Amino acid sequence: MHALANLADAPHMPDMSSPASYTVDGNRLTLLTEGPGRMEALLELIGSAKRTLRVLYYIYVADEAGTAVRDGLIAAAQRGVEVHLTVDGMGSEPAQAASFFDPLRDAGVDV
Repeated sequence: MHALANLADAPHMPDMSSPASYTVDGNRLTLLTEGPGRMEALLELIGSAKRTLRVLYYIYVADEAGTAVRDGLIAAAQRGVEVHLTVDGMGSEPAQAASFFDPLRDAGVDV
């Protein structure tokens, strides 16, 4: 029973029901843990970028979400944002790479 009584004093995980935001060196970092709001937030971030985007994906495929992100990155590059996209070759589908990623390269995205 004594161990159970001490649980009230133990550190707890932060409330993750809403996004946690932090500011680091003038940059805002927002942790989005789950839910459909992640895609909206990502597309909003891409759409509001002014100077640089550095995007890293382990799994990136030519589905609806992947196409929306690709098109957003292309639009960002076309408005002068420096865009870098790193995609893992194991987690993504290499067979589709050329036809899916060529429009990014054509827009000046570093893939």
